[in-house]
Amino acid sequence: MKWFCANEEHVFWQEITNNISYMITEGYDHQIIIGTDSQRIGNEAVVVVALCIVSDMPDYERVFFYSKEKRPKFTDLYSRISYETQKSIEIADLLKERTTATLENLNISIHLDVSSNEAKNKTSKYSSGLISLVKAYDYPHVQVKPNSWAASYIADKFTKNDR
Repeated sequence: MKWFCANEEHVFWQEITNNISYMITEGYDHQIIIGTDSQRIGNEAVVVVALCIVSDMPDYERVFFYSKEKRPKFTDLYSRISYETQKSIEIADLLKERTTATLENLNISIHLDVSSNEAKNKTSKYSSGLISLVKAYDYPHVQVKPNSWAASYIADKFTKNDR
């Protein structure tokens, strides 16, 4: 996967994980937030994973990176949102593997692009199941709309600029 900064410049995954490892080793307060969104564009889907960092480490106070892929369009809503959820878990797992931190030290929160409000969103019927899935992968911090800004705003922004 290719990763990019907010200004759309390429950044290497190794650089991101090295900085996260350094942040943790040096004891900087931080939170890592991962969210994924997708959009249908023609016969394809654009899937964007956002990796956001909020910390007190200089130059990493509020930064985000994103990765974008194109794939065949999804056949239904559940396929789309479950794929988004799995992509977020996959990136969280990669962080565990590639940094010197324990899961607790990583302080990861996963933001899902689903709602718990039945009146406002079709995804609400899948919300509790996807939250349980994330927690089953040992990521206890999960947010859904309206609090899932990494998926609903940041990743969403970079799915839409591909039209």
